[in-house]
Amino acid sequence: MPLEINHLQTLTGHRAAIFALSAAPHADAILSGCGDGLVANWTLAGLDSPRSVQDLPHEPAPAMALARIPANVFSLCWLPDLQQLLVGGMHGGAFLLGWESPISGEGGPYSGQPLPSGNVLATLSNPHAPVFDLLHRPQVQQVWMACGDGILRVYDTRDWTLLRETLLSRERLRNLSPEPNGNRIAVCASDGCAYLVNSQNGLVTQVLEGHEQSVFCAAWTAQGGPLVTGSRDARLRIWQGQDELSLDEVIPAHLFTINAMALDPSGRWLATGSRDKTIKVWSAKDFRLLKVLERPRYEGHARSVNALMWHGQNGLLVSASDDRTIKVWQVQESAA
Repeated sequence: MPLEINHLQTLTGHRAAIFALSAAPHADAILSGCGDGLVANWTLAGLDSPRSVQDLPHEPAPAMALARIPANVFSLCWLPDLQQLLVGGMHGGAFLLGWESPISGEGGPYSGQPLPSGNVLATLSNPHAPVFDLLHRPQVQQVWMACGDGILRVYDTRDWTLLRETLLSRERLRNLSPEPNGNRIAVCASDGCAYLVNSQNGLVTQVLEGHEQSVFCAAWTAQGGPLVTGSRDARLRIWQGQDELSLDEVIPAHLFTINAMALDPSGRWLATGSRDKTIKVWSAKDFRLLKVLERPRYEGHARSVNALMWHGQNGLLVSASDDRTIKVWQVQESAA
């Protein structure tokens, strides 16, 4: 069935490239992380159900500045059971933040007011290792970190002790993608490989080779595969199988690096974002291209798309870019 995608809002206020998006403490909000170290909270009230574009508020709600860390923010992970936020930085490891009332600033997160003090509870990981991705596993009270020194680090969230360090690659680890209802986590690396790691014991069960350059992102579309990986080589690779995955298909998906991908909660659509400034939405069943979101037709981004996430259960897609904006899209099947 054809897709109908509407651009709902563009959120502005960040003054540097935006690299990270995350769920927020409130269901009608999201968090963003910026190249200047700022973490901001954005309200999406009124956008979490299908509606006419004409019914939307004329101006989006302003952001709230939450914190600033001394590094580019590359990853965010909200920990709802702890009411804490973990922030991964380029030069400063990971920072554990207590959730305090953010400061609202008119016109975006830069209000000139001081940010909340004392909400950095701890600094984790090697202070010189970038943290490119974070994965919260509340069922076992763990957080996994994909680090720039090639080490996969696992922390116990009860006391933040380091449980395990595993050197997977001599290059950077870029992304963590857990298998739905499974026991494997795909770890993407800049050596062109994706490592399948057993979530119980941390052992590597398989190394997927095939990309010509860094693997930046991955997504499982179902338990037992298929697994989709995206790379600097601008291609998607589809891996099929149960216990062992094998390369099934190579798709020339974008013109430049594929920075991000996200599977919608219903499992129907896979969104990819690229340095070519576009977002593409694919069928998660057969990987047919369904829609390309670009300028000027869809009010797309003006620069590289760095992060994607689905918000809620009603087809709300959120994207973040080098152009310093966050865009909100409504994705739904067309009746036509």
